[in-house]
Amino acid sequence: MAVRRLASADEARPCQVLFIAESESRRLALTLRAVAGQPLLTVSDADAFIDAGGAIGIVRGDGRLQFEVNRAALDQAQLKASSNLLQLARNLSEAKGRN
Repeated sequence: MAVRRLASADEARPCQVLFIAESESRRLALTLRAVAGQPLLTVSDADAFIDAGGAIGIVRGDGRLQFEVNRAALDQAQLKASSNLLQLARNLSEAKGRN
C-alpha cells in the first residue's frame, strides 16, 4: 500500500481507495466528479459525504467513530460491499450525489 497526497483529482484515477479529508471538502464535488465511474472506493470524514455522492463516510456518533455507506456510489464505482460490512454501517443511503 502507498499513501500519498494528490495535487489534483485527476491523479486519483489509478488509485483503488481515495480518502478525502474534511479539510479538502471545498473541492469535494470536483473530486467526486473527476473519479465518477472509476472502480475507486471513496472515503471521507467530511460532513454529509455520502449525500454528496461519496461511498463511505466516517462520522462521530455515540462517542465513537462510525461509518455510513452510499450503495448507489458503490454501484457507480462497480464495487460490492459485503453484507457484514453493510450490517455494521450506521446509515445506508442510496444517494446519487449533488454533483
